[in-house]
Amino acid sequence: MIEENIPLIAFGNIVMTGGNTCWAIIGAQGRYRVATFIFFLSSWVVTIPLAAISVYALFLDLKGLTATVIIGFLCACTTLGYVLLLSDWPRLSEKVRAINLETGEVDSSDDESSSVSSASSSSSSSSSSSSSSSSSSLTSSGSTSKPSSLVRSSSLLRGDWALRLLRSTKETPSK
Repeated sequence: MIEENIPLIAFGNIVMTGGNTCWAIIGAQGRYRVATFIFFLSSWVVTIPLAAISVYALFLDLKGLTATVIIGFLCACTTLGYVLLLSDWPRLSEKVRAINLETGEVDSSDDESSSVSSASSSSSSSSSSSSSSSSSSLTSSGSTSKPSSLVRSSSLLRGDWALRLLRSTKETPSK
């Protein structure tokens, strides 16, 4: 009985991987509620009613339950893919950039300074920090034309975040 379901489970795994990838990308856009609501709705509106119908009305066995779970994931994956394709990428990237500037988090692997290969990670960390400081000095001198949001994020790379942290701890009274 389980051997008959292995092809269905394999197909379901592909669909589930696509849905989870779309969920993670939509969540990275800062819209976890939308992605989670779509999965929730898919489970309660599609998967559970179809599972009840396949078991109690159609008297299907494990194959029917496996198929209903796959159909539910397929609905979620399709809807999440639709939301992902219709995303306003420029607006969402500015929103995430603004959040990162406020919190001081910079987690980007596509900076100019991180184009060094990961094979020599110990030497690349020192060279990337020196190239980061040289690129930020170029930015502050005005010899390159980067958008102002990139200039602000390069100041975070220079260590201005540490100064802000020290100032904020001095302002709060210690007990």
